[in-house]
Amino acid sequence: MATFARSNRVVFNVIIGVVAFLFFMSVYHVSYNYDDIIDKVNGKTSPEKPAPNTPPKVEPPKIGTPKVEDTKVAAPKVEPPPKVEAPKVDTKRPSFREIGKKYGTDKVTAHHYQHMYEKYLEPLRDQPLKMLEIGLGCDMSYGPGASYHTWLEFFPNVDLYYIEYDAACAEKWAANTTGATIFTGDQADVPFLKKFLNETGGGFDVIIDDGGHTMVQQKTSIDILFDSVKPGGIYFVEDLETSYAPKYGGGQGVATTFVERVKASLDGMMLSKPTPYFMAYVYSVDCMKEVCAFSKKMPGEKYD
Repeated sequence: MATFARSNRVVFNVIIGVVAFLFFMSVYHVSYNYDDIIDKVNGKTSPEKPAPNTPPKVEPPKIGTPKVEDTKVAAPKVEPPPKVEAPKVDTKRPSFREIGKKYGTDKVTAHHYQHMYEKYLEPLRDQPLKMLEIGLGCDMSYGPGASYHTWLEFFPNVDLYYIEYDAACAEKWAANTTGATIFTGDQADVPFLKKFLNETGGGFDVIIDDGGHTMVQQKTSIDILFDSVKPGGIYFVEDLETSYAPKYGGGQGVATTFVERVKASLDGMMLSKPTPYFMAYVYSVDCMKEVCAFSKKMPGEKYD
């Protein structure tokens, strides 16, 4: 009996121990979740509790284009280009035709040389120029000086020279032509032309033959004077209608006129066999009614 009672006591103690353990665990579990229960009652969300032995959660790096407001990079300041002023052009400046009409020269009345002169001389208008015109106009019905005044106004920086056959007329008008240097003599006189070149030094940018208009005068003058034209310069011969007038040595079918000479010179230019000799230095012959322009070659330029 004593043994049975002792064994029952042992069993009883074991049961009491188990019950006590279970009670303790239940109390621990309730206390562990008490904060969660309170949060739920108050409407709060409890943060997740990491499971035991769980490594901390690592957020992956964000990949992508950052927002502009986050970067706050200011755009570079671009300065506007500097304002370039267009060159001023004097649109009110009179043309050669207008100036010629103002002074009454037959270059723009009986003839229409303005087309030739505005083509070649307008680009040179403001440049310093040395210019020779043969013929002051002493044989004109309106008297000398019309072309003289025209050239002085058209070329404000011109160094102007004249050759005039009529010495008495040149002397009479000397006081009215102080803007030019005038030589008197015959343009068909070779010694006179050579003396003229020696005294003036040559080097003309422009030569205009508006002299006696005879075939001998026109041909002799260009033969002697063309050498004095600067490279790139121009030699004009006016009034070529006289090649068809017997009183000037011309006429229909006359082979020795200035116009016939020009025709022959074109054959020489095309065949690279220049004739007369000065055509070896001419790169262009430009003719319109009653006037031709001979342009002098530039050294070093190839024209053939």
